[in-house]
Amino acid sequence: MKDHTKVFKSGLLLVCFFTFYTQAFSQYVIIHEGVPVKLSNKGTLNFSNGTSLTNNSSMCAFNGTFMFSGSKEQSIEGSQKLVVANLTVNNSNLVNLFLDVEVANQLVLNSGVVNLIQKSLYLRENALINGSFNENSMIAADSTGSLFKMIKSTGYYFLPVGDLYDGADYSPLSLNFKSGNFSRAYVKINLKNRKHPKNASQTDFIKRYWSVWSKGISGFLCEVRFNYVIDDIVGNEENVYGAYWNMTKWSMLNKSIDHSIFGNVSLLSDFTGAERNTFSTTKTQTNFVNIFVNENGLHLQALDNIMINKVEIYNKMGQMVFSKSIQSSDNFDLAINLNPDLYLIKIQTNVNSFSNKIFIP
Repeated sequence: MKDHTKVFKSGLLLVCFFTFYTQAFSQYVIIHEGVPVKLSNKGTLNFSNGTSLTNNSSMCAFNGTFMFSGSKEQSIEGSQKLVVANLTVNNSNLVNLFLDVEVANQLVLNSGVVNLIQKSLYLRENALINGSFNENSMIAADSTGSLFKMIKSTGYYFLPVGDLYDGADYSPLSLNFKSGNFSRAYVKINLKNRKHPKNASQTDFIKRYWSVWSKGISGFLCEVRFNYVIDDIVGNEENVYGAYWNMTKWSMLNKSIDHSIFGNVSLLSDFTGAERNTFSTTKTQTNFVNIFVNENGLHLQALDNIMINKVEIYNKMGQMVFSKSIQSSDNFDLAINLNPDLYLIKIQTNVNSFSNKIFIP
């Protein structure tokens, strides 16, 4: 293959000043501080046979493809963040990250695990993820490193993550933003192969949780789905419901189906699976009616001499999503079927009308 490369090698030292069109390496590669390296958008650097890379230079322009291949462990190390257009993994072993890596165009996982041991993997807004995903071809995000995905708009984002704790487990997640405002936005993902420390379930739960944080995203509705493995199940999966932690309590999602938890949320946090009785009841107190929200719907408690005439619920778009005439002064329950989100409840009584915000889990 034609090679328009000028390379200087000295032992484990590699210094490059010109554009690579194609180049293969089979020994440890170090890009030293201050060394400019340019890779054209048609070029490929192939690190094979256990070759690892250390990047100590910020004067590099890698507009082509970095490929890690072979069957031996490889690592990406150094003092300067590695920014590449394309990253391809054809390694049946591990590619360990001891350096932050940012991918601009495409991440291809044909074989092998990108292991976020100490540093993080950043995927830009337009970066695609392709490949054949399973426990041998994924992003292991269970150590101190995290996966960052930049988000520019609504849409569907699939993230093939998993863990290497006590063996490899593939437990991907998807985020489908149906609405929202995005400004220099991203999500950050990490996961743990163990029971969430705030999960009080005693008999039926999953011993895995995903931590998903967001920045620069507001007023959103997102359909989430998290897939777990059979070994994560403790007790009877039929009794497990998805749940997310809002820093004070759990909110319930849908019932677990086919080793996955799912639902619509307007908050990204920690997600896991738990029993129904894990979810606490939220109380909103007014001068006229006490409003209790639980997994079954609403429980309304009219105070002395108060008759409730009508209940209306509006979503964040101002659309009425529930309405019922009551005319009762007794305590009663309302079964409602609404997606988990923040709503406005309006209650008409024999004295006046009032509104309160409620969160339906």
